[in-house]
This record gives sequence, structure tokens and C-alpha cells, in this order.
Amino acid sequence: AQTTLSSKGVLTVDVNETAGGLRVTATSYQDRDKSSTAYVTLESSVATMYNVDIRKDAADGGIVTGGGSYAENSKVTVNAAANAGYKFTGWVINGNTVSTSNSYTIDKLTSDITLTAKFERNTCKVTVLNSINGAGTVNGAGNVNVGGNVTLSVTPASGYSFVSWNENGNVIGRGNTLQLSNITGDRTIIAVYEKKAFNVNISLNTANAGSVTGFGTYNAGSNVTVTAKAASGYTFNNWTYNGKVVSNSTSYTITNIATDYNLVANFTKNSTSHYTIKASVNGGGYISKEGKVEYDEGSTVTYTISANDGWVLYNVIVDGERVGAQKEYTFKNIRRDHKITAIFMQYATKLEKVSDDTNYEKKTSVVVSS
Repeated sequence: AQTTLSSKGVLTVDVNETAGGLRVTATSYQDRDKSSTAYVTLESSVATMYNVDIRKDAADGGIVTGGGSYAENSKVTVNAAANAGYKFTGWVINGNTVSTSNSYTIDKLTSDITLTAKFERNTCKVTVLNSINGAGTVNGAGNVNVGGNVTLSVTPASGYSFVSWNENGNVIGRGNTLQLSNITGDRTIIAVYEKKAFNVNISLNTANAGSVTGFGTYNAGSNVTVTAKAASGYTFNNWTYNGKVVSNSTSYTITNIATDYNLVANFTKNSTSHYTIKASVNGGGYISKEGKVEYDEGSTVTYTISANDGWVLYNVIVDGERVGAQKEYTFKNIRRDHKITAIFMQYATKLEKVSDDTNYEKKTSVVVSS
């Protein structure tokens, strides 16, 4: 469409012109019977291109390079490199092996061409996976020559027993050893185990709210009973497993145990009673929390006692009974009202004449407050 002829006879040929030749005719403007014809032969300036398609017969057999689009008569070299476990055996065109060298050169490309790189296995890999992590140890897995044999053996870990060897979902053996013969490809074997013992763990929703029994390790299929006892001031509510209530009784039995259990014993705190302790002093001294102070039932409270200058702690009276000159006294697990009084005695100092020369010395005596 872009090939044109001007009114002055100038022919312009488009680069994409596909005709091999053109005929140009010039006719006289004054005399239409007069004309002349010229013939133009066209040669393409664009090279003919051909494709070199490289393939491999084993997807993971190796790496091939050199394929692509090349101009006619080009010299093209292709290469093949085998992956681990494979060896290169040759280049094939239309079913015929044209070279066994990893590098093959086409001296003059005159058409589209397809080359296939052939690979063969020289080693295979045998992989063994455990159905339960840490359930056992397997020996014998690894690389083996094509056509070779492998013996696998398993040692179950403590608390587990071996069940079977599985491949592609099928059982291929049940003994602790397995013989694999004439291996021609990679294989993945699963060592299947079952647990022989399970753990029962118990936690409390509130610390010190009670006590529990029954936690530990039990053989598969055992019946396990756990119990809970509320501490003073608390009430047992229920047992929960994975966030769901499994029993409202203080005693709960797991029948035919087949998995680990993490149980929670749930308690609530009872409404609390309050009691008063009245603390006072008699004489010159100090007692902490002096006066009437109210405490929750079951509380533990410690009082500290000290004398002022010139005074000494004489005795401490708790609920009408003398407990001695204790500088600290503790009420444990308070369940009723109490009274504590600290009694102090005073030192009195006077001067007494010791000779006629009017010398004096200090004499100290103790006066106990009534």
C-alpha cells in the first residue's frame, strides 16, 4: 500500500513490499497511443528467520541453553548440563540421535528445527518423613544408584510405637525394617507412629483458689480421674477443656485417653466477711495501724511495735493474753475480731549524793505505768 509512483515517474518501494516484481508503464499526455513499459525486480532486504526449539525429556533432568530465533544460514550452538542424580545421553532430532556431546553445533540453519536433550537417572533419593515429629529415628535414607537397594530401619521414641511404612497413601510395610529394591526414581516414605502415653495437665483459673489431683502421664486407653478441692473462701465451678465446660463436678473422668489434655479447674471467690482489729498503746511508744482497722476474712496482718526515747517495751497483750515484749506480732487467717495492746515502761533518772564533797552521780530506776 505504501509503494507509490509520482507524476514525474519516481518509483518509491515500501520496505514491507511483498511483490517480487513491478511493471511501470508511462503514457504520453498528448497522445495516449504512445507508451513505454519498464520492469522492476525487487529483492527483500530482510533476512529469513528460523526457530531453534530446545526440549528435554526429563523436566528436572538438567538445564538446556541455545534455543531461539536465528537468521537463515546462521551457525547455532546448543548446550546441556545434567542436574544432580542425572546424566546427559544425547541430542535427538526427529527421533535420531545426532550427538552425544553436551554441546552440539548446527553449522548452517536453513529451516525450523527441534532438538530434544535426553537425560537418564544415575542416582535416586530416598526420603523418609515421620508422621509425628520427634516420634522416632529412621536410618538408611539418602541417595542410591539407579537400580540399587535400600534397607530402612526405625527406632520409636519413648512413649510412641511404630505402626507402618506408607508411600503415596498406601501401606508398604509394618515391620521395623523395610527393604526397597530396584529403585529407579526418587521415593518418599512416611514412617507412621502412634502415641503410647498422654499427658494430663491441670491449671487453676485463679492462683491459690484450690488444689487439684490427677495430673500426670497415662498409657493410651486408660481412664483418668481428676479432682478439685476449693480453698477456704472459694467455690469450685467447673472443668474446662479447650475453652468448653466438660464437667461441673469436682471429680471428672477422662475415658479411654487418646490425646494430651490441658484441663482448667475454675473457681470463684466467695463473698468476704470483715473483722476488726483494735490496736492501742499504754505508755510511751508506737504500734502500727493504731486504732480500729477492718480486714477481710482470711487476711494476714503484721503489727510492728517500738518504744519512744526514755521508754522500753514491757509487754504485749493480745485478746487479753500476755505474749511478751515482741516488737512484731502477726495475725494469721483472721476469722474474728481481735485486740492488741503494747505496754511500755519509763526510765526515771535522779541525782544522789555519794560523798560530803558534794559530788553527785546519776542513779536510774524504772517506773512502770499502771
